[in-house]
Amino acid sequence: MIEICLCTHNPRREILDLVLRSIAAQNIPAEDICFLLVDNASSPAVPETVLAPLRNRGISCRLVQEPRPGIFHARNRAMRESKQALILWIDDDTEFPPDHVAKCLTIARQNPEIGCFGGKLRLGPQCRFPDWTIPTHPWLAIIDRGEEPITNKTDQWGLWEPPTAGAVVRREVITHYLEFVDQLPQAFCVGQVGSRNLMRGEDSLLMRMANRAGFACSYQPTLWGIHHLDNRRFRLRFLLRLLFGYGRSYVRLESVFGNKLPPLTVRDAWKYFWTRQPHQQHPNWRVVLLMKAWSLGFIVERTVRLG
Repeated sequence: MIEICLCTHNPRREILDLVLRSIAAQNIPAEDICFLLVDNASSPAVPETVLAPLRNRGISCRLVQEPRPGIFHARNRAMRESKQALILWIDDDTEFPPDHVAKCLTIARQNPEIGCFGGKLRLGPQCRFPDWTIPTHPWLAIIDRGEEPITNKTDQWGLWEPPTAGAVVRREVITHYLEFVDQLPQAFCVGQVGSRNLMRGEDSLLMRMANRAGFACSYQPTLWGIHHLDNRRFRLRFLLRLLFGYGRSYVRLESVFGNKLPPLTVRDAWKYFWTRQPHQQHPNWRVVLLMKAWSLGFIVERTVRLG
């Protein structure tokens, strides 16, 4: 059996209903799936009635409330509530084809050395975006890394590391993860909190536990989902805040993984901001500006938080 976990905060109801219908339409027996929905401080609360398509199919499902806002807390709650040897994570805006769960089970059975894996994420048909945003799409969990699997067993980020949406994680990895976060300071948090704090890093924090549990991570191109992004996420203002959050999250993750970066002096911060910059020569000034936002988050976390 596989347990499907979905965490949501103030979801777009029509998209959430679409996602849940796609789970109800999976072409494996209902008794091979159980479903957990974590409502993360939504206002109003997500009603039990959203689970009707799953219950009508005969899928065991439940809804729990996590009052602490933030995807970090919501996913931690899901992991503590879940029971099965395999968890399939889905987002409240990501739809999957009817054979997705069956493919996940086959990959897990045929590759016992892989602890976490996921596949492609394509844009939904309603998504409208300016062409200049295309280089930023991986930051928005729009994923296509080619037609060959990419697998690696290492304690660092790489193309083999899946985003949580659509990813399968083994119980052994989750056990190591929960033991790890239990040792972190109580106030520690990565990941988005509502619409105010666009931190990231919760995906990497989970997936990089695979190495510590003795497993690999893998990109599996036969898997795919449709990411129904809100079109407001393609706006420059949102992307600036997002990349700023990614820069901050990088520093926090390096610190908790034992690679604490030393504080930056004002002079070093100034030099880093103006000289050490990927995509510095990109032809579109907006992409350059976004990467500057990443650098600014990186600098702020090292000078204010760690200084």
